[in-house]
Amino acid sequence: MLRNSAWDARHLGYFLGYACWNYFDTLGMQRRMDYLTEVNGSTLVGHYTSRYQTFNGLLVATRRRVFRRNPDNTVDLSLSAITHDVELIRCEETQLPP
Repeated sequence: MLRNSAWDARHLGYFLGYACWNYFDTLGMQRRMDYLTEVNGSTLVGHYTSRYQTFNGLLVATRRRVFRRNPDNTVDLSLSAITHDVELIRCEETQLPP
């Protein structure tokens, strides 16, 4: 079942507070986030972030993949449930609004 609803900062705070367990690499970058999608059928998922790029000194994961997770915390990598690639455009300092 798909649910479409607008999220605001309160929704995000609630979600991050109850649902997420994070895995970081040796450089401190998030690589995996585990959570239970209670709002979408209580599915266990492993959410992978990768392809980090730097934008004005900020590291941003430009690829996200979400896979179903088994009760033992292993992830079924054979089928990605959600894929999300982010395309960001680099701006020169002079192009930024005042």
